[in-house]
Order: sequence, then C-alpha cells, then structure tokens
Amino acid sequence: MIWRKPTADDLAKNTAAPGSPVRLKSQYLLIDYEVAQAVFGDAQQAYIVYYPQQQALFLAPKDDPIFSTIHKAALAMLKDRTPKGDKSLSLQEIIIDNDLDDTDRDLEYFWGDGVPNLHVKI
Repeated sequence: MIWRKPTADDLAKNTAAPGSPVRLKSQYLLIDYEVAQAVFGDAQQAYIVYYPQQQALFLAPKDDPIFSTIHKAALAMLKDRTPKGDKSLSLQEIIIDNDLDDTDRDLEYFWGDGVPNLHVKI
C-alpha cells in the first residue's frame, strides 16, 4: 500500500469536534476504541514516526509488512487504557526530542478505509 497525504476532505471526514477520538493528554496519545480497532486491530505494538516538516505522526500496527520498510519508525507499546479497548501510546520522547507543544488537546487525524495507518497532526 502507498501512503498518500490526506486531503482536506479526508481530514474533515475523520476529524471530530471537541472530544475527538484521538487526543493528547499528559504526553500520551489517547485513541478511542473505534479508531484503535480500525487501525491496529489486536496489535499490542505499533510503529511510530514523526515528520517535523508535516508536523505529523504516522502510526501503523507492528504486523504491517510495508510501513517499517518505507519509514524509519520506532516500535512503541499500545497500552490498553480501558476494558472497552481504548488505547494509549507514550509520546514523551517525540515531544521532548522535537520540542513540541505538549498541551492537552484534541488532535486532527486521518486513516484511509482499508489502510492500517494513522496520520495524526500534532
């Protein structure tokens, strides 16, 4: 699969109003069950990479055969946050290394239908 930059329509379709399913809280990326299940399935680890020029994170489940060959990504633990299946992932290292704003907030995100990759604007 080839990753494409999301269009404004894609972002409008997948980005929620306040209370977004993807948000930053205490330097953790919080992902609600619906998004986590669609992107990661039952994976317990995810590849993650930050691109400063796009001010975006790209994430994919560890079992994605192409993601790690295209991106210089690190593996991170996807922790279960609730019994329902909400997930969390620490962004502390990325935030510190790139001097990013760590204010708790809702984040713009995108994932394509049938593409197990998550694009998060941070």
